[in-house]
Amino acid sequence: MQKFGLQRKSSSQYRAIELEVVKEQASALGRAGRKLRLSLECYQKNQGPGSTLDASNTLEASNTSDITNILEITNNVWELMLQRELLGFTESNLQWVLSNYVIPQPALDRLGLHNC
Repeated sequence: MQKFGLQRKSSSQYRAIELEVVKEQASALGRAGRKLRLSLECYQKNQGPGSTLDASNTLEASNTSDITNILEITNNVWELMLQRELLGFTESNLQWVLSNYVIPQPALDRLGLHNC
């Protein structure tokens, strides 16, 4: 009986640890998505109400704050995609990000995704 009690306790400890790992993974994924959303909001604020960035605009033609925002967005897209891949969301990962977030064309160009 003693042996079964120890195994049961040990197995419940493993389940508790696994639960903590899953919670941290979900939290990291949420943080990555939030960072991307906030950087996109910051970019939109800097663009102003009437300005839109299209494919003809380049990163070189932008001002310094635009460049900084584009670099931040690019890094945050990579971070979110990496978090998703580490959790096993490998199929259509990029398509999911693009369907859930409006990524500016200069950031897509920087990612190597022209005309997406």
